[in-house]
Amino acid sequence: SDLSAPVAIDFVPEVTISCDTDPSSVTVHFTDDCGPPASIEISDFLVCPGCHEFILRTYTATDECGNVTSLEQIINIRDFDAPVFSDVPADI
Repeated sequence: SDLSAPVAIDFVPEVTISCDTDPSSVTVHFTDDCGPPASIEISDFLVCPGCHEFILRTYTATDECGNVTSLEQIINIRDFDAPVFSDVPADI
């Protein structure tokens, strides 16, 4: 009988991405004594929308024997690009 919960193999508790990066590209993989987890659920909660927003992400991995592991991760979303002028009139 499997008594061990799934284990995250590449979990980082806090990451920072550019605002033009898709947050779904941030992933965590799990392993289990008896094979891969039967399910991995991801729940996102957006905090402070705007310039310094971040996502509080919860991963819940459940194996076929009902053992569960939950982890929380902070995904900071930052704008690293300076503004760019467009439609600038020519000098006169």
